Amino acid sequence: MDVGEVHNGHDGNLKHLCILVVDDENDARDLMVIMLSHYGAMVETAASAEEALRKFKEQHWLILPDIIVSDIGMPDMDGYYFIEELRKLNEEQGGNIPAIALTGFCSTTDKLRTLTSGFQAHLAKPVEPDKLVSLICKVTNLTGKRI
Repeated sequence: MDVGEVHNGHDGNLKHLCILVVDDENDARDLMVIMLSHYGAMVETAASAEEALRKFKEQHWLILPDIIVSDIGMPDMDGYYFIEELRKLNEEQGGNIPAIALTGFCSTTDKLRTLTSGFQAHLAKPVEPDKLVSLICKVTNLTGKRI
C-alpha cells in the first residue's frame, strides 16, 4: 500500500500531533518516523521502554506526546510493564496519554492483556499505514485537520 493512501472517513492529517514511538528495533522506529511524518505528525522516539519511561519521569518534553505507539516485545522492560508504570504517573507527567500497542503478539489473550494493562488499542504487525493512521485518529478523537 502506498503511504499516501488514506480512507476510512479521515483525511489522514496528523498535523500538530506529537507521537512517541517506542520500539527496540532501529528499522521499525525509522519506518514509523517516516510513515507518521508523511502524515504530518511530529515524531519522538525511544529505543526502549526504560528510555521512554525515563523521559516521562524526568519531564523531558517541551510538550507531552498526544499518543504513544509502543512495541510489546522488548528486552528488559516489555511494553506491558512500560504502560503499567506509565499509568502510575500523574496527568502532568503523562500518565493518561493514550497508547496503541503495535505488536506481533496477536492472540485473543495477547489483545486482552494489552487492553487490561493500559493500552487503548492493539494493532498487529506488520501494520498497514492507513490502519495505523485511522487508529491514531480514533484513539485521539482526531476526525479531520487540527488547527
